[in-house]
Amino acid sequence: MTSGPPDAQSDHLSPDGRWRWDGTRWVPAQTPPPWAQPPTALVPGRPAAGTLVYQLSGTALWSILLGLASVVVPILTPIYFPILPFFGLWRGVLAVRGGRVVGGVIGLVLNGLGVIVSVLSSGLLH
Repeated sequence: MTSGPPDAQSDHLSPDGRWRWDGTRWVPAQTPPPWAQPPTALVPGRPAAGTLVYQLSGTALWSILLGLASVVVPILTPIYFPILPFFGLWRGVLAVRGGRVVGGVIGLVLNGLGVIVSVLSSGLLH
């Protein structure tokens, strides 16, 4: 009694699961096996991509905090930081480019207001 050939999909896959040996050459595998797919579990300490927490973390959070400081500090004290909003704008652009669009836009708006407040606080505009 002879048995059929082994299943090429599962028996002859490359270690990364992307290639299948068809007997003469390596060809792309249709779908990687479950053990070759990246884990979908959350990494402890990191928010899942696409969530609101993710959108408001990292460089976006820095942009928001710098924007808040550049708006609130000149209103509450006679101290103003003329360069602080520019650092916040830079962080906001990095956040948007890195996929944190919601937090990046919030940071950009706050830092834009911070530029206006800093200019008004410096006395350049009345």
